[in-house]
Amino acid sequence: HPVEQSMVAAINRTDLLQVLLNLTINALQCSTTAHRVDVSAKMLGPDAPRPFLQPATGTRLLRAATFESKAALIAITVRDNGPAMTEDLLERIFEPYFTTKPPGQGTGLGLSIVQRLVTHAHGAVHLFSHTGEGTIFTVYLPAERRA
Repeated sequence: HPVEQSMVAAINRTDLLQVLLNLTINALQCSTTAHRVDVSAKMLGPDAPRPFLQPATGTRLLRAATFESKAALIAITVRDNGPAMTEDLLERIFEPYFTTKPPGQGTGLGLSIVQRLVTHAHGAVHLFSHTGEGTIFTVYLPAERRA
């Protein structure tokens, strides 16, 4: 679609790379057994459904106060089929210095950095985690016309 090709995420490229690296590394390290990690992106037009706005068990949504859910958005998803997070973890996962890794193996800053960079870009982070389905982080960023 020509309109989609001329749209980009309204975020600094270095910040976007940091977000993708943190989410992908977390997905790769979430399990000691072999599992799959997929990264994908798609354009959501202003009229596309927004199911992520509805609260549901096993989900969490963090968004900037300036997040415009009805605007055109770029949705970037990092999905793994590793073990799901408990509700307790879902509540704490974005806290700075919170980690589930053993001492010396993680700073607990990766997801708090993701949250900070995405909200600074006026976006949102949706987290879905359910036993048997793994974990899905989707970053929603405002789309802007490519210059």
